[in-house]
Amino acid sequence: MEQSVWGSLKITVNGNSGQHAAECGGCGWWLWPGSQAYRIPGLRGTYCSVACVETALFGQEHCRWCGEEMAGRYMSIESRLCSEDCRTNFWAHVWGDRTAQCGSGKRLAVWLQRKEPRTYRQLVVADFQRVQITPTYLQSGAY
Repeated sequence: MEQSVWGSLKITVNGNSGQHAAECGGCGWWLWPGSQAYRIPGLRGTYCSVACVETALFGQEHCRWCGEEMAGRYMSIESRLCSEDCRTNFWAHVWGDRTAQCGSGKRLAVWLQRKEPRTYRQLVVADFQRVQITPTYLQSGAY
């Protein structure tokens, strides 16, 4: 998905002029009143970029591919991949062809499809409308 599709997840940060209103949940940068930030359903916090959203979803105690919570100590990237499927996808698309590197939005899209399907459908419909394409399944009302 292109970066432009994420626009519907943006909010305008509220607060008093001259004071930062919030901090990015990924990098900790200050978010100033009137600035644009991302708010993702099912994820706490406000984020300055898609890269910061993906850092929160796939970092720390989470699987690097699907975002599932993981117990145990961090020993290596392998210790943060929860299944063979996640291993295969991570090595092929994050380190391999780099189509799902941090900030690309690919892993966020997969996470939304699984965890927040309603939001995912709204993004897909909005993107199709933006480029003026109406796929057959949307015409039929099947979704």
